Amino acid sequence: MQFRIFGCEISLSFPLVVALTVLFILDRSGSAVICCLSAFCHELGHLGMMTLFQTKVDKIRLGLFDINISDNGKYQRSLWAEICVLLAGAAANLLASGIGCAFFIFYKDVFLSSFITSNLFLAIFNLLPVEALDGGNIIYLLLLRRVRHAYAVKILEILSFAVLLPLACAGFYVLLRSKYNFTLLLTSCYLMAIILLKKTKLTK
Repeated sequence: MQFRIFGCEISLSFPLVVALTVLFILDRSGSAVICCLSAFCHELGHLGMMTLFQTKVDKIRLGLFDINISDNGKYQRSLWAEICVLLAGAAANLLASGIGCAFFIFYKDVFLSSFITSNLFLAIFNLLPVEALDGGNIIYLLLLRRVRHAYAVKILEILSFAVLLPLACAGFYVLLRSKYNFTLLLTSCYLMAIILLKKTKLTK
């Protein structure tokens, strides 16, 4: 599935389209819509910061396990400019959460409350020092200033699993206690799967 927005080609993989369709059909609470809105705010933050650095995004590919942005200015930006781009996603979520809080003062609404929480969670979660997340990418860039690429990758990999394994255990505990809330467990396992999948591709 492909379409264009402001000259940027956006491509959605078939597995992602199927997964989103099933999710929207099964979800009766509206949580899927809120999560997608929060994710949209996050990516908009990245794209907005790229625009500030006069970077043109040619193509965005959304897959079930990854998001690839064709950024023609990535290697021309300075280290700190690249870190700003990575931080912009979480900043956009915090801004959206703050705006939501301002509206919530005057208009108490469950959907608005969930939107605030979702954006806040996404901002914090994306800043975790985990590979495939913005926080992990920032750690990787900083490590490259001190060590070689191979060491930076290995350190980040160890750090990622050191963070994700306790999160997965906590997610399993939450699932046992709540009987239905599997979000944290699923997200942790999903990220570990991405790291392992990436490692498998690199070793082939």
